[in-house]
Amino acid sequence: MDTIGRLKHPGIYAIKNVLNDKCYIGSTIDLYRRRCEHISQLRNNKHKNRHLQFSWNKNGEDVFVFEVLEVIDDYDQLQTTEQRYLDDCVNKYNIREISESNRGMKLSPRTEEQRKRMSEQR
Repeated sequence: MDTIGRLKHPGIYAIKNVLNDKCYIGSTIDLYRRRCEHISQLRNNKHKNRHLQFSWNKNGEDVFVFEVLEVIDDYDQLQTTEQRYLDDCVNKYNIREISESNRGMKLSPRTEEQRKRMSEQR
């Protein structure tokens, strides 16, 4: 996968399969950190997007590139800009058709039973 600088930059990115031009499109407030998270999840077969994970497993890491589509200066523009890219992309791995931000979301408190179940699943 392509490298990007370690500086914290917000922006829109694509994880692209160069064999079929299929992309996963996302937005983040830190492109470098998000790239590292995706790679780690994919390498460990733990990515939440099953379509992307299946393709990664089938085709191998070497056919994927991480592309920065646009650096965004205004955090408030991330979601609308990501939506524009999602709308323009025909061949994508994204499951959701609508861009939704998890920024600022807090997880609800977990019960001991829920924590145990989540721990076992990991």
